[in-house]
Amino acid sequence: MATCVWRSPLPTIDRHKQMGVGMSGQKIQVQYFDGQSLELDEDQASLPNEAQEALAAFLSLTNEQRLSEPSLVYQYYQDFRGVGDFADWLDEEMGVLTDDETIWAHVSLDFLDVRQGVNGLWYVVAAGDCDWDLEHGIMMVWLQGAALTRVGPDDGDLGDYDRESEADQTSVIYL
Repeated sequence: MATCVWRSPLPTIDRHKQMGVGMSGQKIQVQYFDGQSLELDEDQASLPNEAQEALAAFLSLTNEQRLSEPSLVYQYYQDFRGVGDFADWLDEEMGVLTDDETIWAHVSLDFLDVRQGVNGLWYVVAAGDCDWDLEHGIMMVWLQGAALTRVGPDDGDLGDYDRESEADQTSVIYL
């Protein structure tokens, strides 16, 4: 069972889309997101072999897999909705969301990156906007491109800095 951890976003939010830093302009079609095209941060050919393997694993994930898994994105929305006085505003802006499938209409991903964590492992990151957190957006992280290990604000945090083993890295949904 995954553990939910809430942490305030970092003071400096690295919203890649707004900054346009390092964008290669290369669009990659992602079946996991129903064939949506996301912009890859760097040229795919320039990635180290291990990073290319992580990206290939991520690109092999299907939309059917996303829809058949419990939505950590919906869980993140529900927990965000429960913090402070956001519930009334969110319900007014977005309507009352009642299931995993309706959450995706409120997520707009546009950025894809492959990064090496401090633990030496490779992560695939998808980031963009979400209707419930207009300031920070959303970031999703897959360990080795295969296991979704983090959903949270787009703050650049891979979530790998305080867990010692690969097994521990699958236990946190968001920070």
